[in-house]
Formats: sequence, C-alpha cells, structure tokens
Amino acid sequence: MATLHLQVVSLDGVIYDEHTVKEVTLRTSEGAITVLANHIPLVTPLKESEVRILREDGTEEYISTSRGVIEVRPKSEVVLIVNRAKKI
Repeated sequence: MATLHLQVVSLDGVIYDEHTVKEVTLRTSEGAITVLANHIPLVTPLKESEVRILREDGTEEYISTSRGVIEVRPKSEVVLIVNRAKKI
C-alpha cells in the first residue's frame, strides 16, 4: 500500500517526520479532511485541533496543533506548518 511522508513543523523545529503514514485526518478552515497517498496538491489553513495519524502498521498517533497551514505536495508529501505542536 502507498504511504505518505508527513512532517509537522513548529517554531520549535520538526516535531514529526515519518515516511510510513497511511492517512492523516485533520481540521481545516473548510472542515475535516483525510489525506491519503497520491492526494491532489493542496494548501489550506489548518484549525487548532488534534491531528490523527494512521501508520502503515495500523497504529494511531495524535498530535495537538495550533492554527497553521497544511501543504499537500506531489509524491505524497504532507507538511503541517504550525506555531505549536505536541505529541499526545
């Protein structure tokens, strides 16, 4: 199965950097979205929320984030740029 490369970057640096992510669910200014591998490119505001990360092995992780921006890039790369982020 195809995977994503997810990075979460805050003012403190890179909080999360993983290549084995199956899907990422988060809240944007337009509502909740789930990003899968090969998603169309996208740049949109990110609301303060908990980001759900489903890894390739089926485990889930959560990161609490402040407002920011999500950028979905070609080749299944996803970058969240936020002021604050913390693994929970």
